Amino acid sequence: MSDIFTEAGRHCLPSLSDALRHRFDAAWSPAVDVSESNLVYTVVMEAPGVDPGDVRVGLVGNMLIITALRNRTGGCSGVVPHRVERHCGSVGRRIALPGAPDPGSIRWQLQHGLLRISIDACGHDR
Repeated sequence: MSDIFTEAGRHCLPSLSDALRHRFDAAWSPAVDVSESNLVYTVVMEAPGVDPGDVRVGLVGNMLIITALRNRTGGCSGVVPHRVERHCGSVGRRIALPGAPDPGSIRWQLQHGLLRISIDACGHDR
């Protein structure tokens, strides 16, 4: 006699496994925080392992566009990886900012694995 949970598990687990595999095979999508204070928009994006030369930040209207590339490290010849959990490759994030950001005021820095972007709101002089 089988119980209903065992039967459900047989039917649900393969699709759950496929869904998780698809999620982890997809390009990485780093977490982003967006805030506003004193007429300055601040965006913080997780970017561990990203080189500052591989970051591009721009604005199209009120849409902040971030592109970055994280390369795989430790790629020595003759080394066979046994477990690889960190995603690498390119990422593109598009974030709608409230109001009207000033495209000429974009400032960013990449430090300790965090990309910090500051943008003045239009009409705000620093």
